[in-house]
Amino acid sequence: AVLYAYETYPSYYLEISAPLLSFWEQAQAGQDCAIELVRLKDTHTLSYQKLSVENGKPYAQFLRCEQNVDGTVTASNFERFPVQDWQMTDTGNFYYRLFPAGDKHYADFQLIRTNAPDEALFAALERYVLPIDYYYVNLLITDWSEPSFEGMSFNDLFDRLYALQTGEQPDSSRYLQDDAGLFRIPAAEFEAVVLPYFDLSPEALHALAGFDAQTESYPWCPIETNDMERYDYPAVEPYITQILENADGTKTLLVSCLSTDIPTDCLFSHELTVRDLPDGGFQFVSNRVTFQTGLGLPNDAPRLRAK
Repeated sequence: AVLYAYETYPSYYLEISAPLLSFWEQAQAGQDCAIELVRLKDTHTLSYQKLSVENGKPYAQFLRCEQNVDGTVTASNFERFPVQDWQMTDTGNFYYRLFPAGDKHYADFQLIRTNAPDEALFAALERYVLPIDYYYVNLLITDWSEPSFEGMSFNDLFDRLYALQTGEQPDSSRYLQDDAGLFRIPAAEFEAVVLPYFDLSPEALHALAGFDAQTESYPWCPIETNDMERYDYPAVEPYITQILENADGTKTLLVSCLSTDIPTDCLFSHELTVRDLPDGGFQFVSNRVTFQTGLGLPNDAPRLRAK
């Protein structure tokens, strides 16, 4: 079976799932069996892995094959591990674990999705969801709806929307710091970054984002290394299951989240409503969390509150 990689995810997917499903059926029946999975990493490098059941025990083998300039092939990085755990979920997500769980140097599980992504749904995910993400910002993990934006941290959104507009992260050295150690973003810059994505007036943003009239600026706190402990949560891998077209011209994205740390079909889900604009932009309209496991949701506390 041929594995395909996502550019934005650590997991893989299959366009043809029959070989893996057949292998899993045999493995579950207690038969010795094997499947070979290959992935083209670039035009000259092939990643090979073999999952097998041998004498009733599961194993995983890995090999890297690289084509040299003279046409010969070099095989390297051979590894073989016993599989600690593996399972197939109800919707066809295959998880397997090689190492002890809980070491954050790597994902607990390898994930192979037997359902190839729908191109239209994936394009919507890349446009509306992935630039925001679920860590250190709470737009996608709190319930809110225009015209009320209470509870949402626009200050934390600044760096995400800045990157969405410019393709780069904001350089904190460009901004002054106040006595509390917070960076002060000039109002004109902050509003130019944030307001295009919401049906919101500058006056309303003043009240919601800590505008200081004396300095004409907004506070901002970049992500710091020690923030990672406060926001510790399993890896989140969102995907859109459906897009609903609404009568008012907006559309609602039904988003479900997988994890390479927790073998499940849904760690949590939410409904994000957006509005496309005539100029090619878009606005966030509302968000509603619709499901969560006992693990709850990522930390939704604003960074400024921690300060």
